[in-house]
Amino acid sequence: MKEVGIGDMVILDEAEQEICRAVALARTLNCRAAGVENKRVGSQDDDTTELNGFGGEFAFCKIFNVFPDFSMELRNASTDRGDALLPSGYAVDVKTTVYRTGKLIASPSLKDNHDLYALMTGTFPEYTFRGFISTEVLHSDLYKRPMGDRTTYWAYQSELCQWWECEVEQGPPIPSF
Repeated sequence: MKEVGIGDMVILDEAEQEICRAVALARTLNCRAAGVENKRVGSQDDDTTELNGFGGEFAFCKIFNVFPDFSMELRNASTDRGDALLPSGYAVDVKTTVYRTGKLIASPSLKDNHDLYALMTGTFPEYTFRGFISTEVLHSDLYKRPMGDRTTYWAYQSELCQWWECEVEQGPPIPSF
């Protein structure tokens, strides 16, 4: 797998930006047509949230040299398989924030269909990789923390690590074809 360090930056080129715009728009329209509420934390609009979120996923895939997930189907905690599959076999749910020192924030719904979370920071089309945390570790009482008027799971960037340093209970799944 490509050597990627925490703090490595990536800039999407013009063609990649157009792909991100098309996928983000399609996902936004698909979700709103199905009545799915956007679970964003900030006050930005749906289009900006979706574009920056998918831009972060695409940038993650570019920096790790893996194929992005272009699927459009609606997902929930039980069907979300993550946003990328590392060559190691680990499935990754990529989170993106515009804040350079932002936290990795995950939904309070327990997800166990992916192995790792990754954090990308930045604003479309420029992103920085901030690290990983295992899904199992993030969804533990240690990371269940207050956020405004609710409780959710989140980690500071200093609590993130490289994928091989993350505590994943089971090894990566054996791919089925």
